[in-house]
Amino acid sequence: MRAPNTPIWNKPRFRDFTGGENLQVLPEFIAPNEVQKAFNCVITPEGLLETRLGRTKVNTTSLGAGPIISAHRYSKENGTRYLVVQHGTSLYAKSWDGSTPFAAFPVAVKTGLTASKKLRSIIWKDKLILTNGTDQAFTFDGTTCVDVAAIPKCKALYLYAGRLWCVDEATGFLENSNLEDYTNWTGTGSYKVRDGDGDKITALCPLPGGMVIAKKNSLQTLYGTNPGATGNISIDEPFSKHIGVIGVDAMLAEGVFMGRDNLYGFGLNSINPVKPTHTPLLTSLTAAERAVVFAIPHPADRRALFQLPTADKRCLCVDEQHGGAITSWYDLNAACFAVCDDSDDSGALLIGDATNGYVYSYSGGTDDGSAITSRIKTAYIDHNSTSLKEWSSYIPEMESLDTTATYRFYHGYDVDYQTYGGMLTSSFKQNLLTWGVDKWGTAVWGNGSKFNDPLFMHDARGNRISFETVCYNRIGFNGFTTKYRNVGADI
Repeated sequence: MRAPNTPIWNKPRFRDFTGGENLQVLPEFIAPNEVQKAFNCVITPEGLLETRLGRTKVNTTSLGAGPIISAHRYSKENGTRYLVVQHGTSLYAKSWDGSTPFAAFPVAVKTGLTASKKLRSIIWKDKLILTNGTDQAFTFDGTTCVDVAAIPKCKALYLYAGRLWCVDEATGFLENSNLEDYTNWTGTGSYKVRDGDGDKITALCPLPGGMVIAKKNSLQTLYGTNPGATGNISIDEPFSKHIGVIGVDAMLAEGVFMGRDNLYGFGLNSINPVKPTHTPLLTSLTAAERAVVFAIPHPADRRALFQLPTADKRCLCVDEQHGGAITSWYDLNAACFAVCDDSDDSGALLIGDATNGYVYSYSGGTDDGSAITSRIKTAYIDHNSTSLKEWSSYIPEMESLDTTATYRFYHGYDVDYQTYGGMLTSSFKQNLLTWGVDKWGTAVWGNGSKFNDPLFMHDARGNRISFETVCYNRIGFNGFTTKYRNVGADI
């Protein structure tokens, strides 16, 4: 028989995941609305977790082996819209509505590009203007590509105060075009942004009222609209002296960038860390890896994506509607992104494949026919206790403790989910931090166990627990109930 005074079941309910994923190692840093892992998940407006959408081919015939180096959405004033992609040493263009798949791209509109040098573009004066820092910048009008010798060789172009701006690759100077004229860059003045620190400009970001100048270790602001000797351009001292932007593609005008240790929100003279949840991952990147991170905003879903060059090809999905909460996407195999963001466009997110010459749209329930694997691992649960604890010597909160008996905690989970067609496989794994003689054995973990039933019981010593669910199809993870009790030893 069981010992007397056995406590009844406690049943806290968890349905709020608006904090997203938290990669911090210590469980006391994980908030109640966060999870340790949100693998291939998004956060719904209601704060629940849901498997991301899949990848669907846009061009059903590959451009050949090798990555889609860059992709661009070009909308003309007459309403014609093009998908423009860079593959190998050529540029291809196709008139496209933004949603209907097509068989193949026509012949290249430009050849002879330097291999692996990514083109970045801007639409101005009804032209798509492209540059990669090595080849001469050129325009595309839907039919013809024309080199523009006046544009300095630069990695990217930015539109601010009626002029194009760039960082000259040869000098590192900040240059600008004549007013409303991208073919003339004379007489406007160059700006040598302080470089005594040896830190070159990595990116520019025009904002209302000024333009942020980013280096790897600092941020400062350019004000004014009229360059030249008699103009009113001024560049303030850095407002961020230790945090900057890691690369040319890691800063978004929507107000977020990736630094060497975190994601940051910013304005003309302000900077704030988004969340500390992924600092361990970002600080593990090498300088070379940080330099090639690329980002894209996806306004239709109020998210931004930051693709990392890690071995697992992790993409951080930053959710604007939940204050920058992050989930991790895998298996996109992305070399670049683009968005169909014209006023009459579909809003689709486009993914340039890293190996096989395809462009994909973010849509559908599978990754081009392959099941999407999603994993959700909960944070540690400590009997719903909110009291402060010294984690290295925390005493379990048990009732009627008999030190001569063996006591056990019983844990049960009731998981609430919904599927979106097809097969669902759920495997639940529990990790139990076990109790030692007088304190938690912080390196001692119980063996993982798999359960095919989403409602299960586990009998173990200890009272800190987490669980992981793995699904091989799209799933809505609507919450879970954790049930626990501590009971005396059988007599």
